[in-house]
Amino acid sequence: MYAFSINEIKAQKLNLIIETEENIPEELITQINPEETFSTYIELEKESTRILDEIQKSGYIDSRLLKITKQETEINTYKAQYYLGRKFETITISYDNDIFSKEEISKITNSQTENSFTIQISEVENTLSKLNNYLTKKGDAFAKTYLTQFKKNKNTLSAKLVNKQKSKRTIDSIIIKGYDNFPKSYLKYLAGLKKGIIFNKEKIEKGNISINSLTFANSTKQPEVLFKNKRTSLYLYIEKQNSNNFDGIIGFNTDENTNKIILTGYLNLQLNNNLNFGETLTLNYKSDGNDQQELKINTTLPYIFKTPIGIDLGLEIFRQAEIFSTTEQVAGIHYQINPNAKGTISYSDINSTILSEETSQETDLIAFKKKEIAIGTEWKYYQDDELFPVKTKFGIQVGTGTKTTTEDKEKQLSLQSNISYIINLNDKNSIYIQNLTGILDSETYTTNELYRIGGINSIRGFNESTIETSLFTTLNTEYRLRLNRLLYLHNILDLGYIENQKTKTKNQLYSFGLGTGFYTKTGLLKFSIANGKIKGQDLTFTDLKIHLSLITTF
Repeated sequence: MYAFSINEIKAQKLNLIIETEENIPEELITQINPEETFSTYIELEKESTRILDEIQKSGYIDSRLLKITKQETEINTYKAQYYLGRKFETITISYDNDIFSKEEISKITNSQTENSFTIQISEVENTLSKLNNYLTKKGDAFAKTYLTQFKKNKNTLSAKLVNKQKSKRTIDSIIIKGYDNFPKSYLKYLAGLKKGIIFNKEKIEKGNISINSLTFANSTKQPEVLFKNKRTSLYLYIEKQNSNNFDGIIGFNTDENTNKIILTGYLNLQLNNNLNFGETLTLNYKSDGNDQQELKINTTLPYIFKTPIGIDLGLEIFRQAEIFSTTEQVAGIHYQINPNAKGTISYSDINSTILSEETSQETDLIAFKKKEIAIGTEWKYYQDDELFPVKTKFGIQVGTGTKTTTEDKEKQLSLQSNISYIINLNDKNSIYIQNLTGILDSETYTTNELYRIGGINSIRGFNESTIETSLFTTLNTEYRLRLNRLLYLHNILDLGYIENQKTKTKNQLYSFGLGTGFYTKTGLLKFSIANGKIKGQDLTFTDLKIHLSLITTF
């Protein structure tokens, strides 16, 4: 006989002693983790039943609670007497392979035969839950899975898996409450929800998160499903949101020659879903306060003729004072592969002109024309978070084209990628990581065709678009501390590597800083301060960059 007390006697509290016919292994005591005190006898009795459940889950399937008796010699103390019996480590379960495939069973255990599999006794409950989820994903919303016909043979235990199934359910209708003109193509291709699909609770929940990721719509409550005898209806509660936004950034830099403060600017106007079609029109303007100006206009028309095909059009103009001007026109299509991924193909026509002959001779710039075809893909995975809705993003584009000058014609290859990921440590703490990469491969290079990085959208702590490079890769990191639902603080630690084949130079970049973001009555306000340096140069406070942006929705 073996007994142990789980706590000392406390005034006005009930205490419990557990007694078994043999010594209880330490790991079992740890698993049971019994409560120490109880306010009422009902609580003590419930805990005694829970302890029995834990003992049985550990492999003592014959165990039982014999009785609970009050101790005469100890005040407010009760004894629960258990019979443990023999312990079984594993159980072999026979199943109908017409219901579960070998591939499904292999996700649970590696020990299987044609129509049976073996697992640890402690894994029975979790395994039955997984098997039940398999049936639910196949459309049986009311499936139940349990074990029966237990057999004991010396130290082995076996049982039969029974599936209480009903007819499979498919979604017969989707009813949207709130936003009657919600573009239905987004349900089918982005959320993955359409009439005729097999009912799958997990898929519906993921689809609802995808809807919440849209800028122009929001789910007001969780989806609901109405089951009738032969019909299944899905109810989605969606409201239209104001999604046009104006994003303005004011930057403060220091002139390297005069040490005077220079005001830089960044304006972004985005018009979304004004025709209830899900369309987007973006106008972006940047100025470095000196000689550089950049204008970008892009539009996206998704799900043309209710198909997964969309159209992308773009115009980009970059002007360097009276030195050169480059214009790029882009036309492309994209195909929504699944709710998280799309493929793209585009055609670009680039024309760069030198604005004066004197400038051309002094700077060794060359006018050129380029035609390029590019293919790419983009993957996005969302999370239910108002501030940071995109948890994972992976985008890559590879292009090939021909550059033509007055003297020569040559082939070029290009690659651009954008990868980001949020590591959620807990509800308040997260780590954001982003990598941007660009590669231009060519026999010869001219300054007016190089990538231009630097600034808030590439590597912070440097002037906007002032770093010319034929190859770059940057790593942006932030440790984010969320103070409440709509306010967060973060640090800035950016690293970069660049190569310029035109000047045959290589450099490493670093930047450090702090920032914050929070919602106001007028929109999302972001403030950051960062200092960047090139390897081998001293870090000075005169190089400090301050960025202030306000995203206003209307």
